[in-house]
Amino acid sequence: MLRIGREAAARAGRITRAVVATAIRESGLPVSNQVAGELVQQLRSDKPPPPHR
Repeated sequence: MLRIGREAAARAGRITRAVVATAIRESGLPVSNQVAGELVQQLRSDKPPPPHR
């Protein structure tokens, strides 16, 4: 599910529960809002920090 969420977030340009949950559900997997929220937290923590200017 994390891979699906990561790909969906990359396509959407944002990491939100709605983006992640919708992509997972469209792939045919059930996901609760709680699990989607946990996946979003994981994706945000995996995101590299922006480059320094």
